[in-house]
Amino acid sequence: MRKTIRAAVLVIMLALLAGCSLRTVPVKEARAVPPARDIIDIINAQHDRGSILKAMAVITIDSSRGRYTRTIALALRQPSFLRMETIGFFGPPDLYFTSDGTVFQAFLPGESRFFSGFTTRENLLRFFDIPLSVRDMVSLLSGTIPLETVTEHRFSQEAENGSWRIDITGNGKPVMSIWIEPERLRTMRIDSSGSEEPGDVPYRVSYENYDEATGYPKRMVLSLEDEAGTTVFLRYETLKKVTPEDTSFFELTLPPGITPEFLN
Repeated sequence: MRKTIRAAVLVIMLALLAGCSLRTVPVKEARAVPPARDIIDIINAQHDRGSILKAMAVITIDSSRGRYTRTIALALRQPSFLRMETIGFFGPPDLYFTSDGTVFQAFLPGESRFFSGFTTRENLLRFFDIPLSVRDMVSLLSGTIPLETVTEHRFSQEAENGSWRIDITGNGKPVMSIWIEPERLRTMRIDSSGSEEPGDVPYRVSYENYDEATGYPKRMVLSLEDEAGTTVFLRYETLKKVTPEDTSFFELTLPPGITPEFLN
């Protein structure tokens, strides 16, 4: 009797093993990686040049010169349209500045002073303590790639956390590395060597918590390798995408009775 039971168990086990050996285990195919230039173009095209982002944000700038936090009203449009108003502690803005990519304007209501000049890194730095060009600032504030011309590029996949990584070189020198979230093609991090143009500063920026309606990141942390060791924390409180008929929003009107001061 025991021999019969043992024989039956042995037959069942052999049958199960045979069944297991005949089963096919599905193999998940690796997702094809698009060319690096295509990925960059897709990300940058998500925020076309015809729309404007209007937002309220809280920004903190921390450096060896001090630390301060302000609420700002912000508007930007690719590639280099920018308007920013810093909100005073008692309500009305105490600084306005705008750029259409060519002309830079700033207004200090409390001092009744109006400034105008060319859009340069130096003029922007007079009023906003971040040593970046307006074009780079617009790109970084929107999570796009601040890159106009790539002479050569190399693509490699970052296996550490499942992201894609693009390493970009220009004229044989490292320009930047970009980490991309593959499913929705969203920028997670950018490391720039600051070697693309004279005066560029190396930086690292990271993004998180993207807004589904507008496609913009709600949070960013920007660390610059400037002399002051500047770190910028920005959190969008509200985000709205609009399509205006013109770009006059990025121009300031000279208040009556004020003589403009021209910037070099």
